[in-house]
Amino acid sequence: MNSTIRAVVSPVTAPVELDEPVGPDRTVRAEVEVTPEEPVFAGHYPGFPVFPGVCVLDLVHRTAVQGGPPGRRVRLSGVRSAKFGAAVYPGDHLTIELRWTEPAGRDEPWSVSASVHRAELAVANMRLSYREE
Repeated sequence: MNSTIRAVVSPVTAPVELDEPVGPDRTVRAEVEVTPEEPVFAGHYPGFPVFPGVCVLDLVHRTAVQGGPPGRRVRLSGVRSAKFGAAVYPGDHLTIELRWTEPAGRDEPWSVSASVHRAELAVANMRLSYREE
């Protein structure tokens, strides 16, 4: 077993702040400030910067890895769905809520259902799969 911790590579510089550890119902909540200084804004619609959807997905993934199932290390194995409902702009505050579902069988992946909001708007809903390392 490889005990090396891989560096996280992300186009987003904003830190993901977990509100609290994973609860007994396997829920995780995180907060992210999307500052105007994010490097991705420089080339994504100059003059009308919009935070790319793949960066929202990246924030959900970083939340899942940071707030994974207690005592387990996981790696992304698939994106089952990603639906976007509102844009994210410089200065927005995002709330990420995700829920882990334990695998049904030994060879099945963990499942994460995630929702991302800014103010009262639903930014995205996603379903991701993770395997234990």
